[in-house]
Formats: sequence, C-alpha cells, structure tokens
Amino acid sequence: MKFILVSFQASELPDQITGEIELGAKQLHCKFSLNGKLEAINWQDSIADVENSQDEKPKATTSRTSELWLHSCFELFLGEKGETRYWEINIAPDGRWQCYQFDDVRLGMKESEAFNLDSYVFEQSAKEANLQITLNHQLHNTDTDIQAGISVVLESKTSELHYYALRHCGPKPDFHLRDSHALQLNRDKK
Repeated sequence: MKFILVSFQASELPDQITGEIELGAKQLHCKFSLNGKLEAINWQDSIADVENSQDEKPKATTSRTSELWLHSCFELFLGEKGETRYWEINIAPDGRWQCYQFDDVRLGMKESEAFNLDSYVFEQSAKEANLQITLNHQLHNTDTDIQAGISVVLESKTSELHYYALRHCGPKPDFHLRDSHALQLNRDKK
C-alpha cells in the first residue's frame, strides 16, 4: 500500500515523503522515499561522517536505542483494530532502532519484542534518500486488521525538528493520536 506523508509546517525541507508498506503473516516491509531539498537535513553523525569519506560505507549498528525521535527518525505506529494497545517502532538512518508497546495513547510505555528489525537499507544521494526496512513480527491473529500511523521526524542542520505524518490531528505534532493512524493494513496471509 502506498502512502504520502505531509509536513506539519512549511520549511526548507521536503514538502512530502512517499512510501509503501506491506504487512505479511510474519513480516512487515516498509520503504520511505525523500526527494528534493535534502542538503538541509541532519542525518546524524554516523551518516554525516561517512559522507565525508570516499572509502567507507555506513556501518550497520542495528542496536536498540531509546529516544531516536530527538533527531532524524522514521516511525511506525501499529495497533490492532478495536484495541487500545499499540506499538511504536523508531528507526534512525544509521540502523539504530527501538520498539515500544503502549496500553493506550501515551500510557504504559515499555520496550517490546513484538517487532524486531530484520533488515534495513538507507541510501542517500544529493537529491534522494530511501530507507527500506523489514521487521519480523509476532502478531498472530491474522483475522484482525492493523491500523497504521506512519511518520518521520527530520532534523535540520540548524537542529530544528520537522514533523511528517499521514495526517496531523492536533494543534501540535502528535503521532500517538489514534485518529492519525489512518492506514488500515489487511494482512497478506503468506
């Protein structure tokens, strides 16, 4: 399923981010694509250091790290339809990631093993950036559809944060609001 994320505020960064998401019986695949004004984005030290070296490639850390949303970060919010419980998955451009479970909107936050990062690829050029991820999941009830919120936080080189989502439902950016979880993912039974 294709998606478009829109910016909460006008800025020097891209106006929108596109992507695709697919939920299978055991894995979730997602791709984010950014085009245009990428020179103003801070992709964090691990990515920036690699850009300055012709001989090195980004080192895949894929370690679990908290508070990734304080810098450039790609996010998924997933919850079973009709349930208050949901998961938040954060992935940084350098492969650091985390999965949290909430009992309700911003309540009962704890680290979760329901989703685990299987693979990620982040590619960047002067005019395009792409992140592709595959997550293994432990959602066993294949008859229940999943409501998804997809969002991105981009940090500018001036350290200002810019927020992108399927829709913005409040007076300030808040990706946890269940009304912003606007995609309904029907599970591929394969």
